[in-house]
Amino acid sequence: MSAASAPERLVEALIPNPVVRGLLYAALAGVIFQLMNMVVRQLTLELPPLVVSWLRWTFGFMLVLPLFLPVGLAVARTRQFPRHLLRSGFHAAAYTMWYLAIPLISLAEAAAISFSGPIFVTLGAALVLGEQVTARRWVAVLVGFLGVLVVLAPKLSLGISASIGVLLLLASVPLVAASNLTVKYLTRADGTLTILFWQNVLASLLFLPMALWFWVTPSPLQLALALLAAVFGTTAYWLITASYRAADISATQSIVFLSIVWATGLDWVAFGKQPDLWTIAGAAIIVGAAAFASHREAKATRAAAKVA
Repeated sequence: MSAASAPERLVEALIPNPVVRGLLYAALAGVIFQLMNMVVRQLTLELPPLVVSWLRWTFGFMLVLPLFLPVGLAVARTRQFPRHLLRSGFHAAAYTMWYLAIPLISLAEAAAISFSGPIFVTLGAALVLGEQVTARRWVAVLVGFLGVLVVLAPKLSLGISASIGVLLLLASVPLVAASNLTVKYLTRADGTLTILFWQNVLASLLFLPMALWFWVTPSPLQLALALLAAVFGTTAYWLITASYRAADISATQSIVFLSIVWATGLDWVAFGKQPDLWTIAGAAIIVGAAAFASHREAKATRAAAKVA
């Protein structure tokens, strides 16, 4: 495996348990992803969604560029370029649909629908990556998904535009899962900075033609919001990549469901959409599943360390 970045080495010194590190990275990534989603949703209400997506990735590349300067062109060095390109293809297709869907439904609904993803990822971790997906991981993922269904159940009778948003998000879920599985594979040989470099470069290039087709010149405030979305997005992707480096991807998937809690809170604060009892009940189930998974994974890792 490639060497960890300096921030990852610092966290390793503070938190020696790799599974706990992976779960912490995944939890923080979930919070920051929802902050990005909040900003992006506001922008897509004002600008063409595919213009917003290109701005987010282009600003993202500009933000991480200073990180690449100390190592120069070495950051681009990889023997896995076809896999980086494949991952970017999955990512661009998925997030084209996501950016088109996000102005049509609430953040909590978007989070709930997207949370069938961990099931695809966990299955892929077993079939594609060869991870040993234990019963406790399946239980945590399936219970977390049950919580998502509780949130989603009363929202199935949607208007036409919201229904289109739901269909777009459902279509994007397996593609996001494929992208995440590819990232896990890439971490076996490439460092976090290399993965971020190719992600931002290729995403900017892939979204450029669509942005030009739908181009509307953004205002200074909209540019500032796009920059903020890029800050959130780049930070979250660094965290999730570090999570996949630290732990099995199947071990982190129940933590992903916590994002619906953050999404519901941000919907309330930013857009005035108060959570109903279904959302609160579903969130309680999800939090319980995540807490169970975190406790069991940490306990199993400590037990394995004693045996070794």
